[in-house]
Amino acid sequence: MFENAPDALPDPTHWAILLGLLTLVVFLARAAWKDLRRPDRVPDEAGPDPRVPLFRETIVSLWFVCVVNAGGWHLAGGGWGSLGFVTGSGFGGAMAWTVALLAVAVLTVQWRSVQRSPEARASYAAQVDGATGYDWIRPTTRREYRHFTVMAVTAGVTEEVIFRGFLIGVLAAWLPLWIAGLVALLIFLGAHVYQGVTGMVRILPVSSVLTILFLVSGSVLPGIVMHVAVDLAGGAILWILRDHRSPSAPPQPIRSHS
Repeated sequence: MFENAPDALPDPTHWAILLGLLTLVVFLARAAWKDLRRPDRVPDEAGPDPRVPLFRETIVSLWFVCVVNAGGWHLAGGGWGSLGFVTGSGFGGAMAWTVALLAVAVLTVQWRSVQRSPEARASYAAQVDGATGYDWIRPTTRREYRHFTVMAVTAGVTEEVIFRGFLIGVLAAWLPLWIAGLVALLIFLGAHVYQGVTGMVRILPVSSVLTILFLVSGSVLPGIVMHVAVDLAGGAILWILRDHRSPSAPPQPIRSHS
């Protein structure tokens, strides 16, 4: 894939690439340290809109790492096309866009099902209540939901650039392409340590598909579309479920929805 990149590849030993890698390592280590120290549930005394600071910090951090990585790629001589900012062509490109658009359709149906069906809401509520880490990303007020939506779009764009375009591109300078993709996938899963082992296993299929879409198409754009759709649909479902906690779930403080 990178051998046939539409424009120049960067020098993987350039200081800007190394700075990008260092920035990513520091971001992941800091996030893991904070996530592992955070209690599983939002404390009752956390105050109004307790998730907003976390959402804001995540938005700023992801854009910062993305800008450093993309800027480093450019400064090291890489073109935007080789970073994945192309539509993709041939069978790989067509397949990637087909999968991404089908995913959007399926997620839309899933969201509508939860919106309309009490049985579906009860089933999803039980799954969310039993999962680790979801309480911190589960919006319970409109202000939190607005911030979650911005974070979802941010993650969909920046994480594809960081973990697919940049990281796979740099690793592929030293490793076979599919091995580079596998290593990047494992690092991406590690970035979601706040969801626990079961949570990381749960996102493995989608994460694998996003990696494959990039590897077969050379484009981050189908992955961005699918990633944004996954996160927005997940947030919309969590918002619907804000008042549908299962009886076995730990009690939540009563918060205003305005």
